Amino acid sequence: MKTIRPVFIGIFFILLFLIRIQPAFAQVKINELMPNPEGEDKDLEWLELFNQENVPFDVNNFILKDADSHQLTIDLSRVESSTIIPVSGWLIIKRSGHSTFSLNNDFDTISLFAPETSEPMDIFSYTGSTEGLSRGRLPNGGGINEDNLDPTPGFSNQSIPSPSPEVSPSPNPSSSPNSNQTIASPSPSPLASPTPSPQPSKIARIKDIVLLAPETPEPILGTQSGQPFDSAQGKPDWQLAIMLLITGAGLLLLTAIIIVKLWRKK
Repeated sequence: MKTIRPVFIGIFFILLFLIRIQPAFAQVKINELMPNPEGEDKDLEWLELFNQENVPFDVNNFILKDADSHQLTIDLSRVESSTIIPVSGWLIIKRSGHSTFSLNNDFDTISLFAPETSEPMDIFSYTGSTEGLSRGRLPNGGGINEDNLDPTPGFSNQSIPSPSPEVSPSPNPSSSPNSNQTIASPSPSPLASPTPSPQPSKIARIKDIVLLAPETPEPILGTQSGQPFDSAQGKPDWQLAIMLLITGAGLLLLTAIIIVKLWRKK
């Protein structure tokens, strides 16, 4: 009974250790990778791990496997300075000329294994690649994005920004006139003719000419003073003048006849 008790205590501490360390494993993700760099693939290919845990995590001696089960061991020769991933931080793993492990350009599946384990901590699968662009998760540690990403090794992943539409400049009008074009000369403004001032109507006055019948006070024929000319034409009324002349001639003739009759009676 005394020998069984230490065994149970040992199993308890082992289970406690596994419970504490397993969530940390689950929080380390293959976050971004560059399968088709601009240049030599075996020297410039890289992938990025992201630590979602609230404590730093060391991936020294962890193993990466491609779809052909070629392995790459993570150590100081594959990183910049340390294999420890800071909290909510990134770690770049470089291929650095590895002869067998690779990130295929057409399709591949990359798996991350803890030392001496057979179950992968994380798996990243992709199909197709574009030179100079990466494949990754959006947001960090989330789902694998179907489209290419703008490469951001060691920084937060981001999609490729949409290009801004280019505004074509409007052509500037030529200052020199084209020989084939007719330039319209400005039309002269018509000069306003001065409005003639209205002239006062001329009024002609003639003497009163009255023809009286014997023993009658009312005139038979005549004109009154102040008879106007034709003001619309600016000339005297010639018909009236002729009538007056005829009337005068008739009066003279009548006077002559009366004188002749009186002379004969004597």
